[in-house]
Amino acid sequence: YGIQLMGGQLRVGDWIECSGERGRVVSLNYQCVQIETIEGTEISFLNSTLFVRNYNNLTRNNSYELIKLIVGLNHGTDINRVREVLVEAMQQMRTKDQYGREIVDPKYGVYVVVEDMTENAVKIAVKQYILVAERIPYVDRSKEVIYEALNAAGIAVAFQQLDVHLIHEDKN
Repeated sequence: YGIQLMGGQLRVGDWIECSGERGRVVSLNYQCVQIETIEGTEISFLNSTLFVRNYNNLTRNNSYELIKLIVGLNHGTDINRVREVLVEAMQQMRTKDQYGREIVDPKYGVYVVVEDMTENAVKIAVKQYILVAERIPYVDRSKEVIYEALNAAGIAVAFQQLDVHLIHEDKN
């Protein structure tokens, strides 16, 4: 397994996901792969484990991954207006990383779609391809940008509600 991995399937610096753990490869040899997680801990996987558990090399092809940020809106909200507000607001997130790469893949940009309709809300997804290494800070900041943009535009975010009906029975 080590020879297969070292033969080009995996490189130091790649971001991988295996067994629910995500991190950057910091070491690779014939027996194991060592990753540094986002939390800063180091985890080692036996090379055979990566193949048995079907690891995912997140950076092998283009270093971008699709993320969806979901927000629930009240029924009756003007979806086209929401789309305009969010696409415009998310433009401020189109910056570059420390190596000069676009954080949001310029080929796809940012797009806003209806993800789902439930009894409590119309769920909107803000979708974009972003650099794997920038995922955590990007998502954290994007949530703030989305909330602030909707709030400034007077668009209400839906809150789940539960109606309880009490029935009083007279036992006479």
